[in-house]
Amino acid sequence: MLSPAKGCCYIINESFESFRSCDKSLVTILFRDRYSAEVQQDYEGKLANDIKKYTSGKYEKALLLLWKAQ
Repeated sequence: MLSPAKGCCYIINESFESFRSCDKSLVTILFRDRYSAEVQQDYEGKLANDIKKYTSGKYEKALLLLWKAQ
């Protein structure tokens, strides 16, 4: 069984890699306050790099601020 933080990492990574709707990654917002530090630590690769690679504009800025991944 995955920890909630690892589950968030999986959802974020899968939504970036599959180029599906970003709705799936928005679910992780619910866990951001509680698991942000763990997600930053456990995320394979750098979260900020993936956010910048797969998003742009205001959405990119919002995700970077949300996850404190700057």
